[in-house]
Amino acid sequence: PNSVKVAQPVKDLAEVKINKAYLVSCVNSRASDLRQAASVVRGKKIADGVKFYVAAASSEVQEEVEKTGDWQALMAAGAIALPAGCGPCVGLGTGLLEDGEIGISATNRNFKGRMGSPNALAYLASPAVVAASAISGKIVSPAAMAQGAVPAPVVSLTTLSKAQQANSDEEVAEETIPSFPAQMTGELLFCPADNLNTD
Repeated sequence: PNSVKVAQPVKDLAEVKINKAYLVSCVNSRASDLRQAASVVRGKKIADGVKFYVAAASSEVQEEVEKTGDWQALMAAGAIALPAGCGPCVGLGTGLLEDGEIGISATNRNFKGRMGSPNALAYLASPAVVAASAISGKIVSPAAMAQGAVPAPVVSLTTLSKAQQANSDEEVAEETIPSFPAQMTGELLFCPADNLNTD
């Protein structure tokens, strides 16, 4: 916990009890992530004593998963809806970790104190593991709950249109940020450290 650089297999954490689970943030709360979590919790209930916070990456993503019924499956299981946007993953709003609590989150950062109290533990996991843990009340993989409960990830590629060639080779200089200084001065801070918390 409390480090993005320390990874452990789920089976090694199988008996770690949790207080809170988070499927929030712009990082791992895409439609495909919410779909995976919904597949795990559909027809089940969140464990007693666990709060499962869910926020879509954007309002557009939430609309998409509402159309598929995945949002409703998460809510029916007992998840607590949060608005799309920044929240617990950056230490804002409802559901922050309190002293002594243990949380599991599908966000991309879990530095000590980032999601609430510096006296709490925050583990990172996939959306499916977060959902399975919310149902079980302890860290667990979906495979340990039921074989085949999690659909295979869906990967889609978008082909971007090619840029059109300019009508001339003439260079055009545009000021992109008005009044931005041409030169900046100040002190430079060098931090020769690994796993540096930039929060």
